[in-house]
Amino acid sequence: MAAKFVDLTLTLDNKTPVFPGDPPVIVEPIASLEKDGCSIHSFSFPGHCSTHLDAPAHFIAGGLKIDQIPMEWLVGEGIKISQPENTKVIELSGDLFKSKPKIVLIQTNYINTIQSKSYFTDHPLLSEKSAKILIAAGVKMVGMDWPSPDKEPFNIHKILLAKNVLILENVCNLDLLPASGFRVHVLPLKSPTDGAPARVIAEIMGESL
Repeated sequence: MAAKFVDLTLTLDNKTPVFPGDPPVIVEPIASLEKDGCSIHSFSFPGHCSTHLDAPAHFIAGGLKIDQIPMEWLVGEGIKISQPENTKVIELSGDLFKSKPKIVLIQTNYINTIQSKSYFTDHPLLSEKSAKILIAAGVKMVGMDWPSPDKEPFNIHKILLAKNVLILENVCNLDLLPASGFRVHVLPLKSPTDGAPARVIAEIMGESL
């Protein structure tokens, strides 16, 4: 069966905004074709920038690190839940998960404001009730098109990660996905850390390339 692929990943470059207080993203050439015969770049970035995956170790003592996450958790059937723009608190219903999706993506279009000064302060929040519904539904990963499901003291992070529900932040292009009928592939950099940038691809089944 033919499939269509949609890239849900932000580009990682020197324009990538970072959480306040984190070091900037720096991508720079260290060799060029003209001078060295080949092109090489170096990268410097915080682990929680751009489209990235939070591992349980981000907030849970002894929790899994990125390189310890089972590969089967990183690929699975997905659903998209669309919320009205300017929604402040995301409230989910258990009825949405009857199909037993492994990965849930929440669309608010907040990602369109990523270059604004308020991006990291005015984003939507996931309610505690919604976090517990995701856990009860057996979801292995929740992705969102904004930078964090919560703010300090980061209780939603702790609730989800304590149950090994992975958190995928700063996802883009969710408007190109249907509500269901797709698989999500999340490929974070393999590192012994609490989080890492990831290439995220949706595979829409039954659509031609």
